[in-house]
Amino acid sequence: MIKEHSLLAIMWLLYCFLHSFLACVLVKLKLESLLKIHSNTYRMGYNIFAFCSLIGLIFYHLSLSSNLMLTNSLWMRVLAIIFILGGLFVMMICIKKYFFQLSGIVNKEKITKPFLETGGIHRYVRHPLYLGTFIFLIGLFLLNPLLSNLIAVIIIIIYTMIGIQFEESKLIKEYGDDYRLYQKKVPKLIPFLKK
Repeated sequence: MIKEHSLLAIMWLLYCFLHSFLACVLVKLKLESLLKIHSNTYRMGYNIFAFCSLIGLIFYHLSLSSNLMLTNSLWMRVLAIIFILGGLFVMMICIKKYFFQLSGIVNKEKITKPFLETGGIHRYVRHPLYLGTFIFLIGLFLLNPLLSNLIAVIIIIIYTMIGIQFEESKLIKEYGDDYRLYQKKVPKLIPFLKK
């Protein structure tokens, strides 16, 4: 069981690494040049690869026999369902807003000028998709508190928290003082909590 869970942790870490590595601007430019493809084609291929490898990882994850980490009481299941539905709701708002841009389905050239999104759900947190994802994942763990789920939740949250730092630097480069002002006004992940 330890061997399988160690392999699971390695697979989640590898997935996270590849997700970031292949999304890196320098790597994207190099691969686009090497493969002689347009950036939208790369983005579409990247998304297909990320989705398919995630599905494979989830199948392995679900195939493991894993120990319960907590007693799963009725109140915990109710709390879990609230978290899952709340997290899904926030994620769906964000996915609906960004799907076509992030998927590569819409040409970046057709998007007139990138603008800093500060309305809607972004009035409360700077990274609502990540917040929704964390709430959803914690809910899944509370609903089914297995060691395998705990491993995935911890790795994904740590990976995302590190990634947020890089994303914030990128956003400062792109939007400058507008983003710095936004950072001062709106919390990173937890609504109504400064910084």
